Amino acid sequence: MTNVTQIRFAPAVISMRDYLEPHLPWLERVVGCKYSETVTFEIDLPIGRVVIDELLGGVPLDDQADVPLRFRAEIDHWEIGGGVSPQIQLSLSRKRTTNIVEREPAWNAVWRDCPIAVWFKGEPRAFVVANIPYVSFQQGLFSKSKSWLIVNRASTTSVLNRLLSLTQCQPKQVSVWGGGHLSFTPHHDWDAVVLDPSVVQLVRNDFESFFQREPWFREHGLPFRRGYLFYGPPGNGKTTVIKVMASHPAITPLSFDFGSECMNNESLSGFFEEANRNAPSLLIFEDLDRAFVVRDDERPRITLQHFLNCLDGVGTQDGLIVVATANDPSTLDAAILNRPGRFDRVIPFRPPDSDLRGDYLRRLTRGGLTVQELRSAVLGSDGFSFAQLRESYIMAGQLAFGSQLRIGMEQLRQGIDAVRTQATAIKCWDGSKMGFENAGFA
Repeated sequence: MTNVTQIRFAPAVISMRDYLEPHLPWLERVVGCKYSETVTFEIDLPIGRVVIDELLGGVPLDDQADVPLRFRAEIDHWEIGGGVSPQIQLSLSRKRTTNIVEREPAWNAVWRDCPIAVWFKGEPRAFVVANIPYVSFQQGLFSKSKSWLIVNRASTTSVLNRLLSLTQCQPKQVSVWGGGHLSFTPHHDWDAVVLDPSVVQLVRNDFESFFQREPWFREHGLPFRRGYLFYGPPGNGKTTVIKVMASHPAITPLSFDFGSECMNNESLSGFFEEANRNAPSLLIFEDLDRAFVVRDDERPRITLQHFLNCLDGVGTQDGLIVVATANDPSTLDAAILNRPGRFDRVIPFRPPDSDLRGDYLRRLTRGGLTVQELRSAVLGSDGFSFAQLRESYIMAGQLAFGSQLRIGMEQLRQGIDAVRTQATAIKCWDGSKMGFENAGFA
């Protein structure tokens, strides 16, 4: 007779509550009520950095996780749980100064453990922020953490309203499902991007007018959403345009990493749900032509059918803007392209023509070339992508720096020749076509 042993793991939330058990007397004192009379929220707040700056006063810290001054100004005082030693993760870094080579050594400090009580100015009771570790049993055993905000129910409205206004002051981020958060400096300036006039018409004008058309959509019974598919060889502006779209002040940008092993159909559903909650949202799917390619012996973690179901939306998807990229649209399943309403605009991003190359090189060189030199550079870079033009200019800069010269036509010519030679060598090695030879799609 075979003996069978069955092991059942408790849900993560049970172990997370156990983590708080030793802190309950202190927690109930600072929030002013029993734990059963509090409300717990999951939210990331920069409170740990505020405490780190005061605990480590005089220690050089970088400013990668710096807290907006407005956030600090709202805090009257804070307190950490008694009888515990705070855990702070340190890694070597450098302070952010104007010139990279002048950056001085510093610590990158991240708050890992120990709950913190925070009193906002004018508030009689504290709220508690706790970064709680737990073990995830999805896709194996992984150590993770959740950030909890614990508030006295009587203070919930006041605390959440103040946090709402403060969190809007934080740097803009792209929330990456399957990755982390990508902070970036918003640059919502279409004029700073060199674009084909057809792209301007199909993307810029359509995207910007979307935010003024909600009443019109509703009046005509149309779903208030939009879908864009950008396709073309790498290096021709697809990601650059997405960055401008993500910089729109009204937009919450989110990206989904199909390559992450921890992502599955359920994750994709959660991704669309988060986008719905934060609408208007920009949902970014890069390299869609490689998302559903699996070997014969593999079982897809994310199915094409589920992706299509999410795009079609069983529930409301008002305020969602989907943007996807593909290098080769011919590999995409017809169901993605042929169903109306999934992608309203299918837009090619081809290698720039001579006029666009001239405009781009003029901006790169900051007007440092004569008309004849610029014409020569445009002819010499025939078929280049925007990325190859930029790489040519970078190589020209390296040559000029070595000779202590300004970047001139001779250096730029050598840079263009080097990029073309390098790309040709890669083409000969693997047999694939590069951006400057027979590039583009019919």
